[in-house]
Parts: sequence; C-alpha cells; structure tokens
Amino acid sequence: MWRAAVADTGLNMAPIFILGTGRCGSTHLQRLISLNTQVWIWGEHDGFLAPMLNSMSRFENSAQLERQIFEVSPKPDDAALVACMTDGLPLLPWLNRFDRTAVRDELRTMIDHLFRAPLPQGWSHWGFKEILYGLHNNAPALLLQLFPSSTAAFTFRHPKVTIESMLRSWDTAILRDSGKPDMLEKRYIERASRWETLTRYYIELKADVGRRLVFACLEDLVTRPAAVFGAMDLPLRGNAEPRCPSLTNRGGKTALPPWAQPIADKLYAQRRERLEELYSQAMQIAAFDLAASPSPAAAQPD
Repeated sequence: MWRAAVADTGLNMAPIFILGTGRCGSTHLQRLISLNTQVWIWGEHDGFLAPMLNSMSRFENSAQLERQIFEVSPKPDDAALVACMTDGLPLLPWLNRFDRTAVRDELRTMIDHLFRAPLPQGWSHWGFKEILYGLHNNAPALLLQLFPSSTAAFTFRHPKVTIESMLRSWDTAILRDSGKPDMLEKRYIERASRWETLTRYYIELKADVGRRLVFACLEDLVTRPAAVFGAMDLPLRGNAEPRCPSLTNRGGKTALPPWAQPIADKLYAQRRERLEELYSQAMQIAAFDLAASPSPAAAQPD
C-alpha cells in the first residue's frame, strides 16, 4: 500500500519517476497522476541529475577513495586533523572524513528538497517526468537505488507511430524542406535508435527491479488508467474512478508530408523485425504489470 518512509533516513522520500521514449504518453501520465493523487509530477528538466548520479556512483566505487579514505579507521579526531596539517604527516594529501554513503545521503536530501519545497498546496508527494534518463546514462537505475521506496513508470507505444510522431513534433524544419531527403533519413535513423535504445534499456532494468518499474503503453493510459494506478500503488484522492484529461502534446499534424512518408516507410521496414520484437516484449510486460495490479485505494489523510 502507500509507501513507507525510507528506513535509513526516517524521511518519507517515495517519489514517482515518469520515464519514456518521448512522444509516448509520459505527459498524459504526468497529468493523470497529478490530478488524481497526492503526488505532484513536475515536468522535464533537461536531464541535469544524470551527472550528479554518475558522480555518486563514481564516489562510492572509487578504488582510490576506498584505499585512502573509506578504509581509514578510526577517522581522525580534531586533534589528529590539526596535527596532520601542522606536521605534514603522510595522511595529509588525502585528508578527509568522508564515508562511503556521504554523497548518496546528501544527494538524496538535496533532490528531495529541490522537488518537494515548491509543491503546490494540496499535494504532499512529488515526482517528475524525464525522457532523457536511460538514454546513454544509467540515471533510472541510480534514482531507484537512491530512493528505495520510489516507483517508476516507463511509457511507450508502437515504434513506427512513435518515431513518426517524433519527426512531426521535433523535426518540423526538416519536414518543411522536401529537397533534403538525406537529412530526413539521418534524423529518422537517430529517432529510431532512440526508441530502440530506451526500450531495450527499460526491458533490461525491469528484470533487475521488478514491480518498482511499471510498463504502461499509451493505450492503457487512455482506456485503463485505474489499472495503471493500481500497478504503481497510487491511491486516488477519494474518487471512485480516475479523472481522465484529454491527451496532451498531440504533435500537430497527424501524418508526414507525402514526400517524407515513403522514406520513413523504407527505413522502418529495414528495422521492423527488431523494433517490433522489443515492442512485443514491452507489451507483454505491461500486460503482466496491469493484470497483477490491485484496484487503487482511496488516499488516507496524512
């Protein structure tokens, strides 16, 4: 049921992370959760947490820090610190009082404060959506490690539809110029690679974290939001059924220009087998997650 406080800090840090390929329903889920639960989902932030999370991992796994600082026991007291500085003792070049959890604890507190402090009145928990995490970084796994009571959702939809939606929404300048088919081909390959890289990453992460990562296709967000809330263990604000806003960020035109569609069709056909195999795996995971989900309970007063 509703998330317990994180045991090692005594703080109720149980954020919700909405992740996805882009053009996949993540903004729709952002609104669904914010309008129906006590969790306010903030928008994207250019993935700025990724290097911080990488620094945490580097800090904790540094062989030099392990040998020079973490293994030093007992830690020097104040008199020993001053003696090292005064006498130039061998410990001086690596003189620190870090322990292995120092960066993790500070980073957890900082991130929690950054997103919790500006919550609007009426919401008690926070989360965010970000489609850059998992793309050539391990931020989703590190976030789930950093916040042991957190939950994440991976939103997705059919690769062909998603890639073409990316082009229509993010590459309008290219689509306006029919004289540059080579540029369109290059961009299509980039968008297809993005979908493949992210979907593969989250399938692999799912095997490691289990039910803490919920797969949700766009169709289920539209037709079965209560099942998604149940899979994410999100109590509703006392409503019998979730309030369902209309879809967000539809992406302008619903089709590629006539000159661009044959190019997109050709490039998709070259990748169809492996992309649709990944899509099939993702759909199977989503079906399992939602089938096993309980009905969302009403939120209890804090």
